[in-house]
Amino acid sequence: LDMSSQSTIQPYLSALCDRVAGLQTIIVTDRDGVVILRAPEQAIDDHRNEQIMTTIFSLTTDQTSKIKALGQANHILTFYDTCICLQANHLPLVITLKASLTANPGELLDLLPDLKKALDITRSTILRETDKF
Repeated sequence: LDMSSQSTIQPYLSALCDRVAGLQTIIVTDRDGVVILRAPEQAIDDHRNEQIMTTIFSLTTDQTSKIKALGQANHILTFYDTCICLQANHLPLVITLKASLTANPGELLDLLPDLKKALDITRSTILRETDKF
């Protein structure tokens, strides 16, 4: 799926959810868990739980980065009883992909480079705005 054929990021994210087997939701937040983008748009999960998950991810990647031999944590893939959750840094953004247990984790990981590229304008805008403070 080519981002250049999309006029905005929202239809691109929604199309990914439709195209990738098992992918239920894509959520883009800041490091504190404030939702910036969500696909599909009508997907309503528990916002408090999403915020907690993002905060835990941010703290985990901060702490593991202290182990210099490992380098910076790029993403965390977690398997739960009911779903798969992939969270990735694209600072200051956090990208979360929630998928069913039947989803292919490798396919989810393969989405990250294109997702990050598609979010570059959003990322740059937020960096520019937060630099003002």
